[in-house]
Amino acid sequence: MAHEGSEGRQARQTEDNPLAEWIAAAVAAVLVAGSASVLGWHALHGEDGPAAPVLEVRGIRPQGGDWLVELQVRNAGRQAAADLQISGTLREGGEPVQRSVARLDLLPPGSSRRAALLFDRDPRGLELQLRAEGYQAP
Repeated sequence: MAHEGSEGRQARQTEDNPLAEWIAAAVAAVLVAGSASVLGWHALHGEDGPAAPVLEVRGIRPQGGDWLVELQVRNAGRQAAADLQISGTLREGGEPVQRSVARLDLLPPGSSRRAALLFDRDPRGLELQLRAEGYQAP
């Protein structure tokens, strides 16, 4: 009789195992499909697009005897930009009157950093031209 009891337990275990096996197989299938999707997306879209720095003025305020132009710098590209040089030129009547430069060590893809430019003159009454002048591939 004890022998039949252990066979009954084995029968119940084998009946329970198929459900567990189906769940494990479903989880594995989802993981494999997700991995294949990510690999396929990278194969189609590639990782070779350049960095694309986008500059945005966040504020202008006096600081000591200078004027501080606060910037948000975002990389909308697919590669990082190392040693990124940013410049701002103040223009009056189309003519440049002052230039300021800042550098960012590293701007990873999809990230943003804060930077600042300092000027002697108040930029609010002048035309401010911002430019990402250059960077290196890390």
